[in-house]
This record gives sequence, C-alpha cells and structure tokens, in this order.
Amino acid sequence: MLERIPAHLSQKLSQVASRQAGLALWLWGEAGVGKSDALERLLQSVGFRTLRLSPHLDLAHLLLALLEIPSSVPIPSWLEHSQTRLGRGETLERETLLQAVCAALEGLAPVALAVEDLYQAPLEVREGWTALAGRVARLKGVALLVTAREAPEIPETPAQNWEILRQEAMTEAETLTLLEAQVGATLPPGAGEWVHQRSQGNPALTLELFRFVAQGGSLYNDGTQWHWRIPPEGRVPIGVEALLLERVRHLRQDPDLERVLLAHAFLPENQARACVLAGLPPTVWQSGTARLEREGLLRGGVWLLPMLAGVLQNALPPTERSQWLRQRIEVLCQPLPQLPPLDELPPDYLAAVRDLETAWLEPAEQLRVLRGAAEQAEKLGYWRQAAEL
Repeated sequence: MLERIPAHLSQKLSQVASRQAGLALWLWGEAGVGKSDALERLLQSVGFRTLRLSPHLDLAHLLLALLEIPSSVPIPSWLEHSQTRLGRGETLERETLLQAVCAALEGLAPVALAVEDLYQAPLEVREGWTALAGRVARLKGVALLVTAREAPEIPETPAQNWEILRQEAMTEAETLTLLEAQVGATLPPGAGEWVHQRSQGNPALTLELFRFVAQGGSLYNDGTQWHWRIPPEGRVPIGVEALLLERVRHLRQDPDLERVLLAHAFLPENQARACVLAGLPPTVWQSGTARLEREGLLRGGVWLLPMLAGVLQNALPPTERSQWLRQRIEVLCQPLPQLPPLDELPPDYLAAVRDLETAWLEPAEQLRVLRGAAEQAEKLGYWRQAAEL
C-alpha cells in the first residue's frame, strides 16, 4: 500500500511546486485497494492549488472550466478567441485544444489536476487526457494525477510521459495490522490468515469481512481476550458480494469479457472446458483471460478471489443461470480434443451430475447424465457412489 509518498515522487511534486517541472501520474490498482486514499494523501502534500475534475470532461469543456478560474496572468487574445469559438458551439481540432489547455494551465501554475476513475470515461475522452499527459509532463508547474484500474497502454511515442505507480494490495502482515487496529488488541492465530485469504489484501474487502466475522460471532471477546473460530463455508456477506460485483462491473460491460468471466466462474477447475463453455474464438478467450490476469482476478487460470466465482453465478437471473448450468453439463458430458501430446479429455459425468437439480434438464437428458456418472464411478472404483446413482 502507498502508506507514504515515494521519495522520487515527493521530489517531482516539489519541482512542480517551484515551477521547475511538470508531472503526469497514473496511479492504478484494483477496485477498493486504496487509490482514492493514496490520491488524497498526494493532494494534501502538494501545498498548492488542486482541481478535482470529472473523468468524463473532454478537452473542450476542460478548457472552458479552466478559463473560468481567476488568474493573475492575462489571457492571451488567441486564447480568448478559442473560448469565444467554443462558446458559439464550434468544434476545435485536438491540437488547438491541447495548446489552449496548456496555456490556461500555465496561467494557473502551480496547479494539480486530480481525475479519479479514468476508466469510466469514453475512449475518445481517455485519449484526450492521455494526449494532455504528454504535454503536462513538460509544463513547468503543472501536475496531472489520474487513478484507474489498469496500467495505461502506452504507444511507443515520447509524447506519452506518464509516471506509472501501482497501488499494491496489502500483505498478510498488513492485513493483520489493519484488523488489530479495528479491535485495538492482538488477534488470535488464524483470524488474520482467514480474512487475508479471502480478501487478497483488498482493504475494503478486509474491513467488510472483519464486520462479517465480528457480527457473526466468529471473532469475539469474552471480556478478557479475543477468540477465533472458523466461520461456516458457503455464505458470502451482502457487503462482500456488493464489493466483488463492483470489482468486475467495468469488465462486464464488454459482452465477450463477461462471457470469459462467467465461463471461468462456472468451470474454474478446467481451462480447456471453460474455453468451450464460453463459446468464443480461442484468440478472444486467450486475450480475455489475459485481461483477467492483469486485473488481478486470476493467476495461472485460478481465481485469486475464490468467492467471486459463486457471486458471479448467483448474480445472474435464475433462467440465465440455469442456461449456463445446462451448457456446463453439456460441455462436461462430451470428450474434448486437446493439443498433442495430451490425450483427449474424457467426459466428466460425475462433475455434471452436481448441477442436475438446478439446471432444469429434460427427464431423458437427466437420465443420460446419471447413467454416465454411474458408469464413470464404477470405472474409478467408487462403488458406493455408483450404487447411489
């Protein structure tokens, strides 16, 4: 976590304050990891004027907003002309807008622009902010501080001069420190580990899970010391569910990425079958999975936040969830070709049979799955399970 400002960043902010340099900072990290708090600490440290701006603000409206701020520097006539043209509803070229915005910022220097959650803005607006970043990095006395959920994709051009800083998740030791700060005492062994395994160092999830175990009686004080007992598995607190869904909300706005997410959620144990379940071209599947890895959701195809798979399934409308379950059964009940030297992946009826009660299959199809599961159980020597089926 960014508990204190890195020395090199403090130095650059000091140079901005003394109008010796400019700075364009891209602070990124997953939802709830503490980017807003880190940005607030940065803004409190600058000691000069700061402007909080919407990520949806395009260059034209940014220019108009900046020109409304009183400045000790007279506005050049060409800049007033640009302001007049925009006021008449005319459209200015991006290069003209960039020059005008930079001139307006120079008149307000030293100044810091703070833009949170840039990923929410349309692509064209994000491109405008990125183009401005290249100019700001060379503007003496101006800082542009941006937060986002991903690292920027930087073309190989000297104009893109972002200073990139990642807001890291907490370590297990930091998670325990945060939890003990909540109770003002040392916690019993196992409590911090249990929370950290499920929050993966996300501060917002950590605090929500703390409320869950404290209110549920798993973490309790008998008047002399704190005690810990492991909560029953399977229950996801409403607050945690909401945070997890918010964590992936921007990804689910892309239909292909949402299918990749859901395929991983419904078949987390087998990547080859999950790819078939998604029903996407292999290249789309691979790029989508790589995106989830970059977002810190998967590592080697395995969920880093195991609760998220179940939350994604349960968030679907019942009919859509049943459709995914039927498709999962279909994928599990068919052999799957694999690249050499791997052998063909045989059907897995035993995995498919777990979904029969909620997948709403036709009776004949249910019977086919049950027979396949019984035969598979016999081949594996699971005689009791075969008899029960």
